Amino acid sequence: MKTILLKAAIIFNLFAVNISLLGQSIPNPYFEWFDSKNRETPANWDVLGLCSKEKGIKLSNNKATDQYSTVSLVKFDNFGRQAPAFKINGTPDSLKVSFESALDKDTAFIYFYAMKSGDSAPAVFQEIMIYGTHTAKTLGFALDYIHPDAGVVCDTAYIIIYSANPVNGPLSSGSINISGLQLSAQKTPINSIPNHNFSAWNSTGVTYPGDWTTHHMLAFNSGLNGNFMSRSTDAQTGTSALWLKGFIYTEPNAKNDSFPAFAITTRSRNMMDLITPDLDKPSFSYTGRPQSFRGYAKTQLVTGDRLMGFVYLFNADTIVGSTIIKIDSTNGKYNKFETDINWLPGYTGNCDKATIAFYISDSSGLKMVSAESQAWIDNIEFGNFGVKSTAVKKNFSMGIYPNPAVNQTSVVFSGIERINLLLMNTEGRIVRTYPGVSNGDILALGGLKAGIYLLSSPETGITQKIILKP
Repeated sequence: MKTILLKAAIIFNLFAVNISLLGQSIPNPYFEWFDSKNRETPANWDVLGLCSKEKGIKLSNNKATDQYSTVSLVKFDNFGRQAPAFKINGTPDSLKVSFESALDKDTAFIYFYAMKSGDSAPAVFQEIMIYGTHTAKTLGFALDYIHPDAGVVCDTAYIIIYSANPVNGPLSSGSINISGLQLSAQKTPINSIPNHNFSAWNSTGVTYPGDWTTHHMLAFNSGLNGNFMSRSTDAQTGTSALWLKGFIYTEPNAKNDSFPAFAITTRSRNMMDLITPDLDKPSFSYTGRPQSFRGYAKTQLVTGDRLMGFVYLFNADTIVGSTIIKIDSTNGKYNKFETDINWLPGYTGNCDKATIAFYISDSSGLKMVSAESQAWIDNIEFGNFGVKSTAVKKNFSMGIYPNPAVNQTSVVFSGIERINLLLMNTEGRIVRTYPGVSNGDILALGGLKAGIYLLSSPETGITQKIILKP
């Protein structure tokens, strides 16, 4: 999440306006109240840089002078922090934006923030990114609920819109024309596996299922095409499927920065859980002892990228079962995937919670080879489908080098491409997890006390001892 930087000389002097989540819910939502003779900007908005009325509120950049434009409904509190500037009545979960961009190499940012008066934490925050040159579009973007307490009812909000990256200035003389903004509140039902068939999403304004976390930034470029997940109307069954598409961003110095697309079941709407979702912590309730996990996937992957699925089953907060799905080939239609759940050796009980995640990334799991890689996932479920993976387990071998180790060690194995590893102390408590490990990967051990640890692979049933030296 980018830090919003504003120059200290800008003073925001804004009016609070009572609105409702129904109908027009933002001051001047369609920017129809400009005074064309005396005022080039809408009332209640503060402006920096070039702003004019052209089918809405138009923000323009000037590469020659390194000037970008900003409009904002924001004020500062007594401590100099940004604070809400207009009234709302309810907690929105989507923002609909009508716009036309001619940004070329530039990027427009929209920041939305909402809270309950007197609360120390925001309830809703979202950063939206728009770039490229397009005809007029209207898109709905989901707003992340990030408050640690559920059900906070917002009564104030603010919005900031930048015509270009506010830190680096414009890369070209581009512009964006915002002709409409509208908030709304949707509801998404929860199934035993949240949104397991992805067909119950509301079609207005919400672009991903409410019980999953995605990368905090949404992007638009010739259609929704960013580091995020979205609903697709191309589904195996029902009306929609989970769609992941990669994102490679060219920075001002022409360096490419790439991000894995991911979707993971939501543990909470707390800000840190959304920004850094953890595979090794439970995210939804699921009771039982399933034998298998299955679903349908369709892929369009550039060579080097792959679709990975991770499933973790928990008893309390301890991982007791797991499995991995790996697809690195392209297929033009939905194909079923089925895989065994691998239970912790010696564990005979049930699970009570679970976490599911899907990633598109390269073999390192940290970046994309190409933003053209896509995957569609639908109808995931637990059950007892009779999938057998015993042949893989019988042919598996694993070694740890060096051992004893200091700060790090490498794991070498054969008979399987990727495994999950659990590092436990001698009391059986998991102290670190290593999901999706490849042969030869380095395992970081820094920060752990010297002593004896156990490295376990739930997929294979093999556990080996590691001696960690000071």
